[in-house]
Amino acid sequence: MHGPVKNTDGKVPEFSDAVAKHKMFHVEAGKIARLINAKKYSEAERGLNGSTYSSASNSVITALRILKQHVK
Repeated sequence: MHGPVKNTDGKVPEFSDAVAKHKMFHVEAGKIARLINAKKYSEAERGLNGSTYSSASNSVITALRILKQHVK
């Protein structure tokens, strides 16, 4: 998302949305990673099943699907 594709597909508005959603996904994934690194496995598992992580994951998947439709 930050490499060569940005130069070719970065001009469509859907690209910016996908980048923003991708960033939010990594924020949520980082929270889970920190819990795992702290050996808080139960909390990490709850976080993986929680609405914030799931929502971020689903949002980035949807944004990437929409982006794919606009750059074909």
